[in-house]
Amino acid sequence: MFDLLDKAMWGYIIKDIGKELEYLPYALFLSIIVYFVFKIILRKNSKSLYNFYKVIFLVYLFALVHITLFEREPGSRTAISLTLFETLGGSRNNAYVVENVLLFIPYGFLLAILFRPMRNFVLCLAVGAMSSLTIETVQLLTQRGYFQVDDILMNSIGTVIGCAVFLITAGSYRVCKWIITKYCESAKI
Repeated sequence: MFDLLDKAMWGYIIKDIGKELEYLPYALFLSIIVYFVFKIILRKNSKSLYNFYKVIFLVYLFALVHITLFEREPGSRTAISLTLFETLGGSRNNAYVVENVLLFIPYGFLLAILFRPMRNFVLCLAVGAMSSLTIETVQLLTQRGYFQVDDILMNSIGTVIGCAVFLITAGSYRVCKWIITKYCESAKI
């Protein structure tokens, strides 16, 4: 049913991701414009790293909207799938499942960086599910994508994985910093 070692599946994933990277310069350009407009309007002087993450988040959101809503012609997709795990099976379908998880990992990671409450798994899961439900609903209304509960589940899982990666990374950083500080204090460095 689902084989992580399926070479054909990974071939589809690599091909699909490569195709999406073509749009990265456009997303970056639009994100920078939006960022500077907000910067001028709000005139806030905050940390530059935090601002960098905001720009990355904007780039990601532009890419997400493009990938999920604007890659297909309006009216080209009209199906609805409310059966859980209906899309599993076959290299192409399994590739879509993995791609849905991968697509939302940056979402969870960046939400956790930018919004402290999003570091809670339940809240992060809820936001991921609601965001995915919104995308699926817009796809259904515009007929630009199939409405599939599997997509909502996989996108939500991706969001939680992204949050977990952030928490593990941040926790590891704090532990390493503490160890180095204690070592330097004991060595009188």
